Amino acid sequence: MIAKPAVLNRTIMSAALLSAALGGVAGAALSAAASSSIVDLGPISITGSNFDVPALLASLTLKFDGRGGRALPGGIPGAAAGAASGDTGGDAEPRPTATAGEDPRDDKGTLSIQIENDKFGGGTDQHYTNGMRASYLFSSDDTPLTAGEIARAMPFIPDEGVVRLGLSVGQSIFTPGRKDMSAGANEGRPFAGWLYGGVQLTNDTGDQLDSYELQVGVVGPSAGAAEVQDWFHDAIGVSPFDGWDSQLSDELGVMLSYERKWRLISEFHPGGLGIAFEPSVGATLGNVHTYASASATVKIGSDVSSDWGAPRIRTALSGTGYFRPVHDFEWYVFAGVEGRAVARNIFLDGNSFQDSHSVDKKNLVADLQVGAAVTLGDMRLTFTQVFRTKEYVGQARGDVFGSVSLSWRI
Repeated sequence: MIAKPAVLNRTIMSAALLSAALGGVAGAALSAAASSSIVDLGPISITGSNFDVPALLASLTLKFDGRGGRALPGGIPGAAAGAASGDTGGDAEPRPTATAGEDPRDDKGTLSIQIENDKFGGGTDQHYTNGMRASYLFSSDDTPLTAGEIARAMPFIPDEGVVRLGLSVGQSIFTPGRKDMSAGANEGRPFAGWLYGGVQLTNDTGDQLDSYELQVGVVGPSAGAAEVQDWFHDAIGVSPFDGWDSQLSDELGVMLSYERKWRLISEFHPGGLGIAFEPSVGATLGNVHTYASASATVKIGSDVSSDWGAPRIRTALSGTGYFRPVHDFEWYVFAGVEGRAVARNIFLDGNSFQDSHSVDKKNLVADLQVGAAVTLGDMRLTFTQVFRTKEYVGQARGDVFGSVSLSWRI
């Protein structure tokens, strides 16, 4: 069977966009580490004083002036010049905390790879069926001064804390169930794909985390979801999913998210275990998603303050890529719940500006998640099992899917 030219063009364009974005994330990570004589990528180390980023990646990276993430008295604008010149004064460093690092100068960026799929624990092939995301969270030293100034100017961001800049690229795939297509017409939710890039600013005081994230991308055939799913099904010997010709049309997607998390910690002795309670509130506004959320997570383990929870792909009860282990081996288990009041979900409501397939969404949706995180040196592995309530009228049952994340401190 010969692929249609339009399908080939979309596949090539989507692959090029995804490759360029992944190159940008990887290039930014390598650029942040290139000034060091030793570049440590978890199990891979590159040693030498003349480390050169390949020209292709170098063309995609940003040029940083450094120290933009440091907490400064009175906010970044009033002390930016002193930080840039190295004259920070006695109070220039952030208040030491476990998350910000006991020694703030020992601060590394974090490269994370995430995969979410309904085969992990759910054993299904429907609804939110697959998500992939690559992200890099810069160290505070490598965060540009401009990013620090922008963060301090944003609403709800306090003057104290450590600012970090994050970049990400990802793709999410949504389908109806196969039974919904048994009559030849789609009686379930729309087929849809979402290919996007994201920019994130976080401010971490140790007991409070504020974060903004802007995601921009495309919903529709140009997201390449049909081609990715067909390739994966062919690789594992599963029959293709007919119906992608009815997917949502191409539409530019934009959404801005804000979230605030708090942390309360207690330690138990003997045994050295700790327990953390981390509530949060947030909101997202855009033509892809619009919702308000509230959540709470409980963590129990050997070091519950080394991160802000397992990273997840929106919409989700999410942590961050950043982690700061105190020991070479650490672990914790966790459980959390999030409730969302949903005003818009393009993957259920359909296209914003033209007719498309849609279903009647439920305005209240909840996630329950349980999982574990293990840290070995500069590497962290997390697994999260998610149980999601019904999202639309007529949905037979809630969804179950899993999320795997692997992070390296660089």
